[in-house]
Amino acid sequence: MNSTPAAPHTPPGINRREMLFYVFGTALLIALSALVVGLLWYAAPPAERETLGPLDAFPPGSEPHLIITEAGRYYVVNDGEQIVVFDGRTTNTRTRCHLIWVRSNERFEDPCWGTKFTLSGEYIEGPAQRHLDRYGYELRDGELVVNR
Repeated sequence: MNSTPAAPHTPPGINRREMLFYVFGTALLIALSALVVGLLWYAAPPAERETLGPLDAFPPGSEPHLIITEAGRYYVVNDGEQIVVFDGRTTNTRTRCHLIWVRSNERFEDPCWGTKFTLSGEYIEGPAQRHLDRYGYELRDGELVVNR
């Protein structure tokens, strides 16, 4: 008679160490996925679009067209070769005053701080120290649509 003890019975499947590995691995993947999705959402906010009007409303000329909407003020300049859409506020970081077009001087002026810009938005003089902000745009069915 052979009196060797029988081996303990181990249930089939995975042991505790493997189970913890899978649980923590899955939790780590979920956390990293949430982090990546959050970073992508933060880095690329959806573009706000606003329709300014039909392209025919902005004929070529030497004066800008002021458009005032609920979302902001825009100056549309059409020189015959290209269309440029500017922010209707100054680039001064202290206060963002509304720009005015001075017809006699043929330039934009900031009434609050005295900064001056050309028709093409280039900085001339004053405390702002940079050109006017430009918006990208696209033409959709003959309408000028600004990407804010």
